[in-house]
Amino acid sequence: MKVWTIAKREFKNYFVSPVAYIVIGVFLVVVGWFFFSTFFIYNQASLRKLFDLFPYVLAFIIPAITMRLFAEEKAQGTIETLKTLPFNDFEIVFGKFLGAFFFSIVMLLPTLSYVIFVSRIGDLDGGAVFGGYLGSILLVTSFIAIGIFASSITKNQVVSFIIATLISNFLVLLKAFLVVLPESLVTFFRVLSVSYHFDNFAKGIVDSRDIVYFLSLVVIFIVATIEVLREKDVKKEKKILASSTARIALYLVLLIVLNIAENASSTFRFDLTQNKIYSLSKVSKDSVKQLVEPMTVKVFFSKNLPAPYNGIEQYLKDLLEEYSIYGGDKFNYQFYDLSSKEGEVTEKLKQNEELAQNYGISPVQIQVVEHDEVKFQKAYMGLVIICGDLVEKIPAITSPNGIEYRITSKIVKINNKINRFLSLKGNIKVTLYLSKSLERIGKYMGLGDLAGLESTVDSLVGELNKQNYGKLEFETVDPLKVKVDEKLIKNGRVLDLRWKPFMSPEGKVEGGEGFIGLTVQYQNEIEGVPVIKVVNIPIIGPQYKLANKDELKNSLTAAIDSVLNLNEKIGYVVSNGAVSPYGFGQNEGDVASNFFNLLGENYKVVTLNLKDDNLNEVNALIVPGIKEKLSDYELYKLDQFIMSGKPVLFLVDNFAEQKARNMMGVPQLKAIDTGLDKLLLHYGIDVRKSIVMDKNCFKQKLPQALGGGEQKIYYAPVIKNENINHKLPYLENLKGFIVLLNSPVLPEKGKLSKDTKAEILFKSSKDSWIQSGFIALNPMFIQPPAKASDFKQQPLAVQLTGKLTSFFKGKPIPEKPDEGKEKVKKKEKQKSIVKNIESENAKLDSTDNAKMIVFGTSAIIKNNFIDRDGMGPNSMLMLNSLDYLTGRIEFAKMRSKAQFYNPLKETTPSQRAFIKWFNIAGLAILVAIFGLIVWFLRRKKMEKIKEIFA
Repeated sequence: MKVWTIAKREFKNYFVSPVAYIVIGVFLVVVGWFFFSTFFIYNQASLRKLFDLFPYVLAFIIPAITMRLFAEEKAQGTIETLKTLPFNDFEIVFGKFLGAFFFSIVMLLPTLSYVIFVSRIGDLDGGAVFGGYLGSILLVTSFIAIGIFASSITKNQVVSFIIATLISNFLVLLKAFLVVLPESLVTFFRVLSVSYHFDNFAKGIVDSRDIVYFLSLVVIFIVATIEVLREKDVKKEKKILASSTARIALYLVLLIVLNIAENASSTFRFDLTQNKIYSLSKVSKDSVKQLVEPMTVKVFFSKNLPAPYNGIEQYLKDLLEEYSIYGGDKFNYQFYDLSSKEGEVTEKLKQNEELAQNYGISPVQIQVVEHDEVKFQKAYMGLVIICGDLVEKIPAITSPNGIEYRITSKIVKINNKINRFLSLKGNIKVTLYLSKSLERIGKYMGLGDLAGLESTVDSLVGELNKQNYGKLEFETVDPLKVKVDEKLIKNGRVLDLRWKPFMSPEGKVEGGEGFIGLTVQYQNEIEGVPVIKVVNIPIIGPQYKLANKDELKNSLTAAIDSVLNLNEKIGYVVSNGAVSPYGFGQNEGDVASNFFNLLGENYKVVTLNLKDDNLNEVNALIVPGIKEKLSDYELYKLDQFIMSGKPVLFLVDNFAEQKARNMMGVPQLKAIDTGLDKLLLHYGIDVRKSIVMDKNCFKQKLPQALGGGEQKIYYAPVIKNENINHKLPYLENLKGFIVLLNSPVLPEKGKLSKDTKAEILFKSSKDSWIQSGFIALNPMFIQPPAKASDFKQQPLAVQLTGKLTSFFKGKPIPEKPDEGKEKVKKKEKQKSIVKNIESENAKLDSTDNAKMIVFGTSAIIKNNFIDRDGMGPNSMLMLNSLDYLTGRIEFAKMRSKAQFYNPLKETTPSQRAFIKWFNIAGLAILVAIFGLIVWFLRRKKMEKIKEIFA
């Protein structure tokens, strides 16, 4: 009760003078200005930047609140009077502490307005907000304790403010100076940094290490303040530990030791974020629980890295610690330091670098600022995962985004590989096809090391055998001497080189033939490994280059994984004018090489020709932007694939871009008929022959030469959070993305049975319209319609599951076109056979397990929409869609749970202006009005008291 008496007295004293209202007003204006001045520019529904501001602002504001608590008492001589009252030193100090604490909470309360407004115009993560405010309260308590201590050692309030400000800012700014400190001091000073510990709360993480840090600061400085108050009594004692200075120094040492000890490992750690983005997903936990052999993760990291890389190592440690909890004694991790102390290269550093290089981890270049200059620094930021003889590596980790997905994918791959090897029957054959005849012309082709190729491959196979349970078997074959199956030559991509006689500086070289290639085969699975790179240079012609040892090793490893079918096999259609998956010499906006490469990380992707290749060899199919007419035979193959219950991802283009034929040079869109639309319409999906335009679209910045400003690209709609179907689990964490040249995709309810379910993935905004016929791709030629009735939301992608009937039900099986004269001769003889086959269910007429997703555009998978790392919102949309189709829904959820793109809802300029200025100036004005009301009421009360005693 005595503590509360003092606390109430101090709390009321704050509101006696206008100083309290000024302090609160200044705090709200400063924080509001720095937060809302860029809030709508960043367009993110998050309060993270607000919490990032708090340490810097509160390091000045809190000392202003606490500077008078003891300094004023000492200056006025009331401290002695206070000590004669029935209060002990602890009650006095803690009472004043609570008074300042309650006032600070009152100061923070108006910022809840930010929470209300942001949650109204965006999808705010409540857990992260709670964590941020919890950290802010702990931050405030620490600064108050520091401020009380500063106030207790001086009579001057200004001096008290300066001391408290210096200590608080030192603790806040300490993190920024870690990069310039010697490595031996980094850990010591890092645990003392306020920003380092507050960052976790700002993210939405509650960690015991951070709580211990803030509470220990409070306890140490409160105890130190009590020691200062006891100073007169202490001086009478003789023991050194009895002096207040010695005691305070001892407490500070205990503070440092306690935090260093606690920082070594976390007692508990709670992830308060909505999607648990800083906690392991179920699939990650299961992957380490299922380990059959011990697994070790070796992390090679340079220390003292600048922002934004400085927090990755700690994040990795926390993440791997969680893996180890669920993996038990079968999961271990080890960090290797690859930092040089002031340029000194030690023997330990050499050993660590050599170990990293042996595992294929090389340094990456990062940008740093030193002495006002931008420089580049080499840093190790990679890891390897080792299980028995199997090794998987992640060579570069430059962001915490997606780390869990990458690590878990590698662990799952290792688990699958071990299980596959345990069930393996026979060996994996690695065959080098090499003709001796090539040695005569190798040097003229730029293949000088051809003679040593056999020994190089032999040594590589020996190395890889250690990682593949000794299951590799190597041989060299010359197809000119030993008869080889043509299928092996073709499927293994073995080069058949032929040359005519030619004159060389050494004399005449006779014409001849030779084979060169490397294949990996297990049972009927064959994969070719590129030994020679062929580059066709204009005018000069084809140039040849032998693959180096590292390239061969990586290609061999990938080929071994492929023939073992460790990953699900999916087909990518490359015929009929489909979007190319290869990027050689082509415009980035025309190819899907990034998407194709990302698929290869978790799937075995094979390219398919609809006319010639067997679709039944794959478990899923991607049909990306076909531009050429499909024959009935090709439609039949697609139809039968769907009828077999296998999933398909359709990216449908109903328009093709034509080069400009006019003086303006404006490209145009021309409607095309591929035949795919009639197949999909039969299933109940109508892909309209029009393009969706939207006022909510991508805005292109114009150069100053064209007047500057922004140009709306109406045919590139921005898909907002509220227009995404979050009921679908693989879309639940996506907040927005961009599409291009998207046709409307509508479920045709009249064609859907009761056992078929069609769900729209996402729609355009309400300010969208459709355009058909002539479409010029110059944004200046496109204008929104004048009639409001022309604007309507349009579905842009549909998911279809359930029962479907074949498009060819009751129809004869189409013939394969261009079979040649031989088939014409045999046609009559085969008629009866074909009929018999059809009568014996040669074709499938229906399926109960259809599964497909249809997008009204293929542009969404091209390189200008899909980033190489696969962490962008468009990348996650496409990869998650495919994961859903192939039954990897948990991987899809894990990939996108850390999606940091969280845009605001559409707001008008007046709404944005109101939100901004209400929170910057309005809150401060309300505080001032409240202060005037309190002052007026207090004045009236004083007048009444005067009247009573007059």
